[in-house]
Amino acid sequence: MKIGELEIDVLRKQFYCRYCEDESECERKKQHRRGIAYVIQIRVKDIVKQFVITDGEFEDLGELEPLMGKIVRGSMSGATEYQHGYVTCGGWVTLYPRELSPNEYFEPSEVDYDPIVFARVLNDHRDMILTSLVRSDRSILELDWGLWNAIKPLIYAYVSRKTVPLPQEAHINYEPYSFRATFKLRDIEIPVVKARPSVTTLVDYVELRLGEKTKIIYRTDLHRAVVILRKGWKTYLYEQYRHRDVQIYDLTYSDKDEHYLLFNRLGKVVFVPKILKSEDYQEVKNEEIVKTLSEFHIVNAKFYQVDNDVFLIPEDKSKDVLIYHNDYGALILNAQPYQLEFIMREENEQ
Repeated sequence: MKIGELEIDVLRKQFYCRYCEDESECERKKQHRRGIAYVIQIRVKDIVKQFVITDGEFEDLGELEPLMGKIVRGSMSGATEYQHGYVTCGGWVTLYPRELSPNEYFEPSEVDYDPIVFARVLNDHRDMILTSLVRSDRSILELDWGLWNAIKPLIYAYVSRKTVPLPQEAHINYEPYSFRATFKLRDIEIPVVKARPSVTTLVDYVELRLGEKTKIIYRTDLHRAVVILRKGWKTYLYEQYRHRDVQIYDLTYSDKDEHYLLFNRLGKVVFVPKILKSEDYQEVKNEEIVKTLSEFHIVNAKFYQVDNDVFLIPEDKSKDVLIYHNDYGALILNAQPYQLEFIMREENEQ
C-alpha cells in the first residue's frame, strides 16, 4: 500500500473474535468483544520503521505476545500490567500501539488482510506514525503524504520550537518534537498543549484560551503575578509575590468568582462583598481562624463573627479599607462588609 510517498507493508496480523472468522465480518457487526493488531513496515526516503497498531482486546496474541514486554506489576484481583499492555483479571489482553525497536523487527511475509479494516486501523494511528518519521528526518514534512496531507499543520506544530509573546510579559514556549508547551509568567510555569492561543486583553487582566479545554486568566502588578488555570474540569490558582516561591491552590471543587480571586484576595483569604442586615457582631472564636487573621494588618476595619461566618466590617464608611499581609502584599477595598472565604494550598496545608 502507498499513501503519497510512504510505502506501507503489513508484516503480521492477529485477529481474535469468538464469533467471527475474519475481521471484515466482525467489522460489519460492530457488536463483539474482539481485537485486531497489525505489524506494519513503513519505508520513506532511506528510513525503514516498524510499528504495531491495534484496536480492541484479545484472548490470545499468538506470535505477537512477546511485544507485551516484561511484567511490571500484578494485582490481587488477577490483573497484570506489562511494559506495553495489560491483562484483565478475566484474561482479556490489551496491546499498546507503538513503534518497535530494531531488535523486535519482523521479517516480511505474506499476510491475508481486509484492506478496508486495515485502512481504518492505520488511519487511527497516523499521528504516532508521522511524528515518528518526522522525528527521524524533518524533511519528510516536505514530501507528499497523499490522504494524510490534511494533518500536516498538526505535524508542523509538533516539530516547531518558538516563543509566543503574550501581554503583561507572559509567553508560551513550544517544546520541539512534542505537543507540549509551557505557559510562563515570571516564575510561574504551567504545562499546556501546543495550540494557537486566543487572547483577550481586558482592563486589568488577560484571558487566554488554548484549544477547547484550557483557559488561563492572569494579571500582574509591580509585586504580584496571579494565574487562574481551568483545564478540563480542574481549576488551579498560581501566585507569586515579589520574588518569593510560587504558591499553588487547588480550586477544582471551589465556586469562587474569578474577579474576587484576582482582585479581592490576599493569600488564602478571599474578601467577598456582602450586605449585612444583622448587627449582632461577635468576636471571632475559632482559634485556627484567629491565628490566620492575626497575620493581617487592617486599617479602618475589624474582623467579626456573624453566626458561623467571619466578616470584615469597616469602621468609617466614608473611607477605604486597607489590608496588608507580610507575605502577600496590600489590598484596598471599598468601605462595605466583606465575608471571608478560604481557599487551601495544594501542598499539605489543609
